[in-house]
Amino acid sequence: MNNRRGSIYILILSASMLVAIIGISALTTARIQHRAATGTDDLAEARLYARSALEIAVHNISQDPDWRTTYGNTNWPKNQVIGNGTYTIEAVDPEDGDVTTGDLDPIELTGIGMRGMATQKIRVRLEADPPPLEALNTALHAEAQLQIVNETVNGAIIEVTNSGASGYFYALRGKPAGSMMYWTERTSDAGGVAKIKRANLDGTGVEVLITGLSMPNGIALDVGASKMYWLDRSVTKIQRANIDGTVVEDLIIDGTGSDLWGLALDIAAGKMYWARHIFSKILRANLDGTVTEEVILGVRANSVALDLSSGKIYWTESSTISRANLDGSLVEALVTGVSPRFGIAVDPTGGKMYW
Repeated sequence: MNNRRGSIYILILSASMLVAIIGISALTTARIQHRAATGTDDLAEARLYARSALEIAVHNISQDPDWRTTYGNTNWPKNQVIGNGTYTIEAVDPEDGDVTTGDLDPIELTGIGMRGMATQKIRVRLEADPPPLEALNTALHAEAQLQIVNETVNGAIIEVTNSGASGYFYALRGKPAGSMMYWTERTSDAGGVAKIKRANLDGTGVEVLITGLSMPNGIALDVGASKMYWLDRSVTKIQRANIDGTVVEDLIIDGTGSDLWGLALDIAAGKMYWARHIFSKILRANLDGTVTEEVILGVRANSVALDLSSGKIYWTESSTISRANLDGSLVEALVTGVSPRFGIAVDPTGGKMYW
């Protein structure tokens, strides 16, 4: 009888302990769920604060033309109160590590939002728009010896030395680093041997790529395909080669006189354009030299340029600058009373043309 009572007592005691354990577990679970929910809310708010930090940074940049010096590398907002948390902004120049230099350098912004125990970071990269003088970085022409003086306008300044040489100059944009410029030399260079050369944008590392030309009159690059194109005026040829000067090809051999002028490429459409001054026409062909077409007749052009964004071709004559659609329609004179003998460049972004 006593043994039975003892068993019942133990059973009841065990049941009471089980109830107690279940109660504690339920309370702990509720607390964990509450903390998890709170943590989720904290993460969401921290992420919102990080995004707000980036919006604030972009707004500050847009409102302050001197933001690079105003904020520099370390003067960006830190631990600023926002809502129920704080935000911080960090900025880095990924090219040279110095935000205060290089007006066209990109900038990486990091927005950091904090709420409770939660921290969120969001990073974006801002790129500068092309400068208004972008055209001068893509096609420059000169009737004199070309000499690199210094770097500017995200490219290079060209100085005319009047040494009697003639050349047409093409420079890739100065960013990213490692781009090069290409040009032709027609006379008074190494005994009058015409050449195509290239160099770094600061004038170092000059290389002779092609020799034995007669009178190269224009040069253009297809960077994506690693090809360069040029006109050899006196032998009436259009030629191309690899961008390092190897594998020279004759694309068009006209043979009707020393009269090839200007050269412009429409890479997307697979076309090249050039002028025949004496024969008063502008022509185009496929990039491999096939299917030559007369696009515009009755114009004595000596240089051409393309604005592919609006489907226009521009050209210069002895006292006029004109343009038309790429198929030759809608010819219109834009500027008269000038003497744009050599070279024209178009800057669609800035809405400008240069000659």
